[in-house]
Order: sequence, then C-alpha cells, then structure tokens
Amino acid sequence: MRLTPLAALLCVVFLALAGPASAQIFSVTTTDDDVGTCDPGDCSVREALAAADSNSGEDTVSIPPGHYVLTQGELFTDSLDTLNVIGHSARDTILDAAGSSRVFNGFDGTINMSHLTITGGVAPDQGGGIYFDGQQMTLDHMAVIGNKALAGDFGGQGGGIFADEAVTMSDSLVSGNLADGTGNDFSGGQGGGIFGNEPLVLTNVTVANNIATPADPQASFPHSQGGGIFVNEQDTTFTHVTISGNQASGDNAGGGVFLNDDITVRNTLIAGNTVDGVPQNCLLNDVVSEEGHNLQGTADCGFAAAGDITADPLLGALADNGGESDTAALQAGSPAIDTAGADACVPTDQRGVARPQFAGCDIGAFELAAAAAAPPAAPPAAVADTTKPKVAVAGVRAACVSHGSLSIRVRASDASGVKTTRVTLDGKRIHTRNKTRFTLRIKVRKLKPGHHVLRIVTTDAAGNRTSKRRTITRCAKRAAKPRRQAAPRFTG
Repeated sequence: MRLTPLAALLCVVFLALAGPASAQIFSVTTTDDDVGTCDPGDCSVREALAAADSNSGEDTVSIPPGHYVLTQGELFTDSLDTLNVIGHSARDTILDAAGSSRVFNGFDGTINMSHLTITGGVAPDQGGGIYFDGQQMTLDHMAVIGNKALAGDFGGQGGGIFADEAVTMSDSLVSGNLADGTGNDFSGGQGGGIFGNEPLVLTNVTVANNIATPADPQASFPHSQGGGIFVNEQDTTFTHVTISGNQASGDNAGGGVFLNDDITVRNTLIAGNTVDGVPQNCLLNDVVSEEGHNLQGTADCGFAAAGDITADPLLGALADNGGESDTAALQAGSPAIDTAGADACVPTDQRGVARPQFAGCDIGAFELAAAAAAPPAAPPAAVADTTKPKVAVAGVRAACVSHGSLSIRVRASDASGVKTTRVTLDGKRIHTRNKTRFTLRIKVRKLKPGHHVLRIVTTDAAGNRTSKRRTITRCAKRAAKPRRQAAPRFTG
C-alpha cells in the first residue's frame, strides 16, 4: 500500500522533528522492478537500495524468497556507509538480469551480501554478475552463476565477479560464468569466475565450470587467463576451496587459477581444470605460500609442502548435495578425505556440515559425511488455484439520481491474495491505489443524463479474475411544465 499524500506529508514532518536519519531496515515487498519510492507494501529491490543509499548509517535491505528479474538495468549503490543486502537463501532468492545488464554494481562503501543467487548478468567489459569498487565487500552463502563479461577495451574480466577492492567470500559457489575475449584485438578473457584486482579471501568456496575464452589470433595477447580465478594482488588467501572444471585457452593461460601475485593456500583442492582441453590447473607468475595439505591434479600449482597431494581427487559432478549452493562431492576413496591440515580446518564445510566427519578434515569445500543425506524430497505439486476472488459492491442505487454524490463501497478478497483491482466508468479508468477496500465517490452532476456503466475487475495472485458490472442512471432534466390556458369566456 502506498501512502496517501496526507500520510506522506505527516511522515516527512515526523522525520524532520525526529532529527537526522539513522540506520534502517528496508524490506522488499514486490518482485516487480519498480523505479520510485520504497513504500510499505510496494517496495522493489531497486527502490529499497535507493532508499538505503539516501539514508545515513548502516542500513539493511531484506529480500524475501522470489525470482527478481531486472528490467531497468543493473542494481547500483554508491553509499559511503555500510550496506547489508540479505536474502532468504541462495536456493530461493534470485536476482536475475536475464541477459540485459550486469546484476549488481557496488561503487562505494562497505557492502555485505548474503543468501542470494546472482545470475543472468551481462557486462560489456568487467563483472557480469557483480562489479565492486568500494571499500570492502563480503559475500556469504552466495551463488554467482551464469553471468558473462564481454570483451571491451580488453578481454572480458571477471565473468562472475570483478573486484577492484578487497573481497571476502565464504560458503558460496561461483559457477558457469564466462570472461569472453571474442573479437578483442588486445587480449583474451581473464578470470572466468572471479577477477581480483585486490586481495581475495575465499573460505569454503567452490569455483567450478567457468570459462575464459581467447581473443582473435592477431591480438597482442590472444590467450585467455584464469578459467576459474585471475589473482592480481598479494594477500589473497584460499582456505578449503575447490577449483575444478574451469577452462582457458592459449599460452600462459591457467585453466583453474592464473596467479599474478603471491597467494596463501590452505586445505585447498585445484584439479580437473583444462587449457585447450589439456589438464592444466595453475599458471604461476608469483609465489604460492602454501601451508601444506593441499591437493593439485597436476604439478603446475607448485604444491610441495608436507601433506600436499598430487592426484585425481575423485570429484563428483557439481550437484545439489544440500546447503544453499551446489558442491562437487568427494567420492569414496578420494585422497582428499581426512587429509586436510587440522590447524587450518574450519568448523563446517560449504553446506554447513560439521568438520571433521571421520579421522580428519577433508581437503576442499566439501566434507564427506558418514551417510550422505539425500537431497530433500521435492515438495508435493501445488494444487492449482482456480477460485475466483470475491468482490462486493454496495451503494449503487437502482433508481435514477439527479444530484449529489454516490458513495460506492468496494470490498475484494482472495485466499491467495488480491493482485489488482481495476475500476472503470464508461470505459475510463478511475484511479485507486488500494486493491482490496475502498470507497468511490462519484459526483452525479458531472454525469450526463442517462445510463453509465461502472465495472470492477479484480485479479488474484493466481490470475483468476472476477468482474462486477453496475449501472448508474442520472435522471433526465425535467421538461418545463406547459402553461395552462384559461378557458374562453363567453358574454351576452
């Protein structure tokens, strides 16, 4: 419900008397991509972000379950304060650009995002899903999947995430993203999943099945770099990270990780990545400060400390193994089972499963449980709602009306919720923002004499529709009374 002009004015007066704005929670209440004000009962994600931007202090945008398709371009925030963007679960709270724009652009401040899926983003150059150039970004229980960074001045950078400042990510998935170099005359794509220009701190993260494609053969640097991750800054740290199934192309590529600065690696699994279809997991332009108990599929990641393993990890395909995002499960007999270092073992895996399950913690983002729980059964198919909404109309007079006003009361209700109520008089819409309970006041003197058709059409959340038709009759003007003529008088 939107505020009436009077209520809105009173609200402004109250805020003025209350002093400077303070931190607030802005709750999203519609999946529509509206551009306007964040009103109670009618607040889109875009409107909630704008409201938080304009308010001082640490604000929170709360997003309930839903598929939020962006039709007005990327979501943008440039607040200098701290912004928390919180969904219900990465499984059911989805921000989807549907291939028309980037999904999210965080240009300033500190941003914390959690329990969301970022998908369908396409950027002309950097960060198809998320572009960040603020102070610090934290991503927790996120799924960044199916986004693209296209070739701009350079090859596309960061198909899923482009981070120009520090990013911390935990308990999350980055998958199916593309850094595209096609048609570029300088370089191929870099960082199919993530491009980090500043430190990346990843814990319990799966980076899988991302692609960086090459530029044209005549380009200055035609090869792509970092099918999974492109690391461009020191102090990057991976703990219990799984990097697999990523692809790059050309010389100096790095199917899983392209390293341009030093990195610390703990209990991390990098295997099954390829360059031009040939196994290659890492390309190292700097030092790997690895603390042992890591697993590499090929020796190119440089893991050689105590407890390190070079072997096939026996990973399963990316799948829903529980938790808010997909994981690549360790199969029975995997050398990654029970071989992680205890000193760097975090309490749970990406799904929230406790570590350790057996004699020790497992390498990577997945902890094999004693009896892997089957994925939750699909809920029973919902019974289709075919019940039409109820609409009551009162106040329409049967007799014709010659003057004054008519007060016509409309009451609409439905078990699944009323979506819209449209009112027309003689085919012209009478504007009302209330969907369920309102009173129409019609001035009779403004109507022409004769019959006038009032139509009320109510639609519920399932698309069922009820139409009510009423006739209002204005009396015709009374004809002037004929003058009575006196009977002729006779004399004589």
